Amino acid sequence: MKNVLIFYGPETYLSKKKVEELIKSYKEKLGDYNLSILLEEALPSAIITEIKTMPFLAAKRLVVARSIFTNFAKNKANEKELEKLVEELNNCPETAVVIIYEEAKPKSKAFDKLLTLPNVKAELAGKIVGVKLSQWVESEVTKRGGEIDKYATSLLLSETGSDLFKISGEIEKLLAYNLKITSESISLLVKGTLFSNIFIMVDAMGLRDYKKAMTELSYLINGGENEMYILTMMVRQFKNILMVKDLSAKGFSSIEIEKQTGLQGFVVRNTLRQAASFSFTELKEIYGKLLDIEYGIKKGESPALLLDLFTVGLKR
Repeated sequence: MKNVLIFYGPETYLSKKKVEELIKSYKEKLGDYNLSILLEEALPSAIITEIKTMPFLAAKRLVVARSIFTNFAKNKANEKELEKLVEELNNCPETAVVIIYEEAKPKSKAFDKLLTLPNVKAELAGKIVGVKLSQWVESEVTKRGGEIDKYATSLLLSETGSDLFKISGEIEKLLAYNLKITSESISLLVKGTLFSNIFIMVDAMGLRDYKKAMTELSYLINGGENEMYILTMMVRQFKNILMVKDLSAKGFSSIEIEKQTGLQGFVVRNTLRQAASFSFTELKEIYGKLLDIEYGIKKGESPALLLDLFTVGLKR
């Protein structure tokens, strides 16, 4: 029987969530008296004591220890204590279920040995990136009773990055506002939405929807964003479009473009989609105009006016 459960790895959100779910499940079955959640500072001997304690009016008790190996492995003198803990876990009685949660793989020979024990079930939470990250977001939104399309998913990730704690928090906030998550609700509610606003504006430019492009630009300027920073972000986005379009034309796949540019997968996919709306000539012309605006701002011309004229001037 595998009654020692180990959760570790770089994707701490997944491990933490799994541990929380297990604690909730066991608590409902066994009650508070048969649940022992030890502090991070707990000694290995304290875990051993808890393992040997008999359950109260139940078949089992749950013992949860966090970062015990990580904390004690910092001092090599503690390795013997950890080895003793591993021996006890190897003989863990059937009356106990032990959960050990480590945020990263501890540098400990005792921990390595623990992973090989026959009564141990270990789950490594690896980092979620690329398509899997987008799929995770869509799945999480669905689980919580909401809807989100692929474009909105990309916009959300462009703001949060791959931090699942942050993504989860933003999903909760967005669903509280509306069960259908859209690019508009992301722009309205997600903190630090400059990149997503730039992304939406560039999309509108590519579709020649100048009204929407002007609306997004006005939103950014009126929202107090620094015009030079807006310009810098616009330059970066059009530079990315030009770079991605060039590599795609040379036959590079999306994955190869990711490696060449260092851009995340969802950024590459959406940038490729945007690139299809512009010719190489248009992109070079736009890039040149943006550099002219930068020069004009440095000379003291009105940033808002220059940016407005740029957006309007994109008409064919």
